[in-house]
Amino acid sequence: MLKNMNKALLLSGQARFWDKLSLEGYGDVSLFYHSWSYKSPNVFRDTCLTNDFPNSKAFSNDYSAELIDNLNPEKYRVEHFEQSELPFRRLTEKFILSDGKCRHSVLPMFYSLREAYRLLDSSFDIVVRSRFDITLNESICYDDSHSIKIPDCQHWCGLNDQIAWGPPDLMKKYCHIYDWLLQLYENNECEKTQLNPEVLLKRYLRDNKIPVELVKLDYYIER
Repeated sequence: MLKNMNKALLLSGQARFWDKLSLEGYGDVSLFYHSWSYKSPNVFRDTCLTNDFPNSKAFSNDYSAELIDNLNPEKYRVEHFEQSELPFRRLTEKFILSDGKCRHSVLPMFYSLREAYRLLDSSFDIVVRSRFDITLNESICYDDSHSIKIPDCQHWCGLNDQIAWGPPDLMKKYCHIYDWLLQLYENNECEKTQLNPEVLLKRYLRDNKIPVELVKLDYYIER
């Protein structure tokens, strides 16, 4: 592991199990996060963004004060949505669902990833993307190679979309996959595209010639 590298940890997406979050394994990082809460509980029902994790702390209200106290982030942003305000709603209805089910959480995930990256400045050597509900069983081994590291597991016919890290220029591209999805929407290509996050990520990184290195990393997701 290289010393004296400035590392940023980006957390994004639904803040489930944030109260169990441990930063152990990430090393000395500056924390940034983006998430959302809802002004009305009906947003969960109407958009199928239901809380499927009954043991997690509720995130349908404003939990930002607790998050700040517990995580002490450098910067954060928690958006508060009504159903009509969801910036990703119009896209979801255009994509093919690979399993025939409603999976409205995919586009919010990529949207939140982009918004988390936008909180950064230019002072970091390494950017890590992770989730609130992930716990590392071992420390990440950082290096200065010009590639994005992705754990060699949980690929589901694509590439693991749960954790990644690398230099900021590549991670900026990684974190802006939502803009690529917007382009698919503008070009009327959504109907040809399955809304599978791992498959979407693999295609996006391949098409944009972003170098990827698969590595070993032991971790688990809180359930």
